[in-house]
Amino acid sequence: MEPIGKISQVWRSGRWLLVAAVVAAGAGWADKIGDVDRRRAGETLLQHEVRMMEEYVYPYATVDARWLPTVTISAMGRAFHVRPAAIRRFRWGYSMAPKGHGLEQSVWYTIWHQSESDPALVRRTTLRVDARGRVIEAREW
Repeated sequence: MEPIGKISQVWRSGRWLLVAAVVAAGAGWADKIGDVDRRRAGETLLQHEVRMMEEYVYPYATVDARWLPTVTISAMGRAFHVRPAAIRRFRWGYSMAPKGHGLEQSVWYTIWHQSESDPALVRRTTLRVDARGRVIEAREW
């Protein structure tokens, strides 16, 4: 069946209502998961620390922190306000926000780290940083 035929079949069957409901709910749902912390907003990360975090890791690749140089893990600890020894994994990438959005041209950095309150628990923290190296928001889950 041709793509146009499939689209018209979905339209006639009324399944588009379900698809529209799921897409509409997804946008609001993503903002409600966890708490976004804007207390660090405006804080500037040091350029050499940001370069160190990006130097050994390709964008969108998750790496085990054991394979990163000690100075890189120390830079992550300072940027995230976490003990470097607690960091387990790291990942970073470019924001996919559209033109005109508040996160346009931003970069996100995520670490998985051991919780201070419960050593058996691994937490994940993400920092969103603008093009000038200023923190936009932080989120831990």
